[in-house]
Amino acid sequence: MLNVGIGAGMGMSGTTADQWDKVFAVNVRSHFLLAGAALEVMPEGSAIVFISSIAGLTAGSRIPAYDASKSAMIPDTPMQQCVT
Repeated sequence: MLNVGIGAGMGMSGTTADQWDKVFAVNVRSHFLLAGAALEVMPEGSAIVFISSIAGLTAGSRIPAYDASKSAMIPDTPMQQCVT
C-alpha cells in the first residue's frame, strides 16, 4: 500500500514548471518506482494498492499540479494499466 502526496503552487498562474515537476515526481513517479520494485518480489496473486485523492476525480483544490497528479493514480488510467 502506498499513500503519498504533496502539493505546490496555487492556480495555473501561481504554479511554476518546477513545482509541477516536483509534485509529479513525488505523487506519480514514486508509485511507478515502488510498483516496479515490488513486482519483482511479489508472489502471484498479490496486489498493489495505490491511494489517491478525491482531487483526482474532481479538480477543485486550486492546486492544479496536485489534482492532475492524483488523477494519474485513479484506477484504469494509462499508468495503472502499464503497471498491471
